[in-house]
Amino acid sequence: MLASLPLEIIENICDKLNGIDLQRLSLTAKWLHKVTFRQLWRSLTIKPCPESERHCINPYGPPQHCLQYTRELRFDPGVDADLKRCMHASDWLGYMGNWTEKVPLHQYTWEARGDSFGLGGGKLVRVKFECLAQRAVILLNRFNAGQLESFSWNYTSCIPSEILEILSLKHPSIQSLSLVTDPFCSRFNRWSRTADLDLSAFRNLRRLSWKAPMGCHFDNIASLVKANARHLEDLELELHGWSPDHESKVMQHDDNPEVWDNIQASAMLARKTFGLEVTTSRAAEQICFPKLRRLKLTRAPLRDENGGAKIASSIDSSALRFLSCVLDNLPI
Repeated sequence: MLASLPLEIIENICDKLNGIDLQRLSLTAKWLHKVTFRQLWRSLTIKPCPESERHCINPYGPPQHCLQYTRELRFDPGVDADLKRCMHASDWLGYMGNWTEKVPLHQYTWEARGDSFGLGGGKLVRVKFECLAQRAVILLNRFNAGQLESFSWNYTSCIPSEILEILSLKHPSIQSLSLVTDPFCSRFNRWSRTADLDLSAFRNLRRLSWKAPMGCHFDNIASLVKANARHLEDLELELHGWSPDHESKVMQHDDNPEVWDNIQASAMLARKTFGLEVTTSRAAEQICFPKLRRLKLTRAPLRDENGGAKIASSIDSSALRFLSCVLDNLPI
């Protein structure tokens, strides 16, 4: 029956199928495998093996002739991994090495060997994280410049700056960026640490999703949103894991240097991202989202309790009928 359909219709059907169904269809006949081949490799998911060891990826696995069709790249350990903490929580301290071919083992690390202050063997690094960075760089360098349209990091972990550097240099025109990090990484202070992420090159985003960012990432999020506001169609921000009672930052009051405000993380994110920084001496920056179709906010308020400003007043009202907001016991 399918053989009697025009090729354009079959390709349109393939566009609508998910990965598993498309793969099953490709196995039914040789000619269908040829038709579906391009679509099968359009989206590539990198899964570690075993799933709990996120640095154990094979950068040479996908054949080069298949990678030329990839437009969407995902780092995802899978639903069964159930990862709740950053890689740094279970990483080891060791000497810098080449882990593109071999996996770092604990018995060879500085922690296991007990070398004096680690000065004898060179630079000390978190070996699993460094291994992941090295292998991810090899994989990313196998793609042609400008090839990727979508990138997802679902590792619930800090993302190596080398990955974002390559994306910025070779794929600055990506349209979708999705990150799942850990706001309470044991290696960093979530508020005072300066973020080592440079996302300024991404100015063509249609979709942005960031779940569980650190406080030091709020400026990155705000800059991304403002730089892409005119063409953003899908925006999702989720303060997963942040406690409204305990996760706050003491900020000096704008009008009175002697007064300090205790600002919740959710309010801080909303202020920076949507310009909810109204004071008696300064109006909030107006941000317009003319093409926004979906807005999902989890643990981020629509109204700043301290200043009284509302997100709705900072977003073009003509787009509000397209928005869908998901809130969690926060001021509306």
